[in-house]
Amino acid sequence: MKRWKRLTAWVFVLGLTLSLITITGCGDEDVVDPNLCKPSMELNLIITNPLTPAPGDTTLLTIQSSGEGCDNWAAYTWTVEAGELIQDTGITVQWVAPAEFGAYKIECRATLEGVAPQTVEAMVMIRQFDVIETGRIASIKPTVMINTLYCIAEDGDVGPRSNNFLGWSVYDISNTARVTKVTDTGDPAGGGSFEFDFARSGESIYGSFFTSYYSGLRQQRKNVWKFPTIFGSPVEASSDEGGMGILRKNQHRYPITNTAGNKAVWKFQFAGREPDGTGDMFNVVYWDEFDGPGDWYTVTQSLDSTTVIMGVDTVTLYRYYNNIKPMFTPNEDNILYFVDTSGVFEPCVIPMVAGDPDTLQRRAMMVDETTGIFKQAGVLISEKTIFQWNPTVDFLSFISNGEIAFFDYATETVAIVNGLEKVTEFSWSPDGSQLAAVNEDGVYLVSVGGAVNPDRVFTRERLTDGVHGIAWNDDLANPQLAFRLVRKGKSEVDSWSSLVIIDLTSGLWAYASETVQWHSSREPSQIDYTWMRCLFDADGTGVYAPFPVLDAANYPGKDIILIYSHE
Repeated sequence: MKRWKRLTAWVFVLGLTLSLITITGCGDEDVVDPNLCKPSMELNLIITNPLTPAPGDTTLLTIQSSGEGCDNWAAYTWTVEAGELIQDTGITVQWVAPAEFGAYKIECRATLEGVAPQTVEAMVMIRQFDVIETGRIASIKPTVMINTLYCIAEDGDVGPRSNNFLGWSVYDISNTARVTKVTDTGDPAGGGSFEFDFARSGESIYGSFFTSYYSGLRQQRKNVWKFPTIFGSPVEASSDEGGMGILRKNQHRYPITNTAGNKAVWKFQFAGREPDGTGDMFNVVYWDEFDGPGDWYTVTQSLDSTTVIMGVDTVTLYRYYNNIKPMFTPNEDNILYFVDTSGVFEPCVIPMVAGDPDTLQRRAMMVDETTGIFKQAGVLISEKTIFQWNPTVDFLSFISNGEIAFFDYATETVAIVNGLEKVTEFSWSPDGSQLAAVNEDGVYLVSVGGAVNPDRVFTRERLTDGVHGIAWNDDLANPQLAFRLVRKGKSEVDSWSSLVIIDLTSGLWAYASETVQWHSSREPSQIDYTWMRCLFDADGTGVYAPFPVLDAANYPGKDIILIYSHE
């Protein structure tokens, strides 16, 4: 692969450098009584230019500080782990970066009369950067299954920012010279999918795809397909051509598979006769591939009826329920889903007996006849809620009203994590002992017991900074986090994003890619936030990251590129 073109951030760095609030003394015209002045000093951060130097680059190191000198000036002394300092004192010094790739520590020590010396550390990464040429307009959700790299990209030639966008497909990009569509339904009038599930075994991919797309329909027909990744042929699992109305068709959506990839559950929306959808029914479907295409069945009830006497007439009243977000529990002993019988979506389980769901044992987790455990706890979910299982403990985690919730289906308990609000995304560590949560302040660590570490592992340098796609590496002895930092400037010219890696052992973080010009219009909407998640290599030496771009010169016709940062 060609080395990624290095995009500098001179405007950004010079702007900060010129606006530093440095520790200043008092001039002749403004003499301060030393008995009244109290010296102070605060070191903020070290700024590097370029953000991620190449081996042997001459790099500017600048200390950002603030305080009061009281007729004295602070002195700054620099030390580096490797490479060569051309100067070792001053607010800004020059450093010749090491010739070897890696992560290097830099330290600045400040002294000021009357104030205890202070030291601030930073980490600088010297890495290679490649843009993986998928040939697609937008490439997101890098995923490795059985040593093969996949990504999700647009189906066809229409990008996701177009009003004519008809969904995504999964592509095999292990051989960049031949990017192959994996989820091809063979329907020339169809399109892509907006939901996918990758079997944990790596042997299959499920999605909900348009079937015989027709622009005049109010509700398009959608069917669930299974695509094997090793051997076998694609299977249209639902094979449903039904629907009571003329302009609204049945939809099979949000498929979730088991570990092996040979069974699936999903939400089935039966299109009733009413044109506004009020007669639709929403049920959970179960399918076993050994039963064959189209041999699925519902395992829930979405319609209840009761008979009442009104005067001399006997009237049947109907109530429609919405059953959503079905999934298998980790040990696959239950199907878990949610139903709005109490006005709030409450968890329900259907036990699996002899490998199939036993609907006679179906039950909702209720406190009493009208109140469920979610309603009692003030927990709210919807069709858009993104659920994540803890990797080692069988409980579900999700965001409810900006707070993280833990739900243990076995004990039928749910709890809100206190002390952390306005959470936008989170990711579990591989051992399930803690998660990294992103909110408006930065990145926090939360234990599996729900305790929030008060010390942020990353603090936003600006209130407008964005953190996207946070992910863990797999090395428990050397834990690291990666995410994409978005720096929102006053205009498109000075707005950019860059990959950041945090070393949780040292507590230091560093930029792991150069900057890519950015604009908010390029951030994909209406997708699962985990689709923009970074991905570490198995050995932890490299990171894949989706980058929305606003750089027509270097990336013509691209909405989102896939960057690979590695040593």
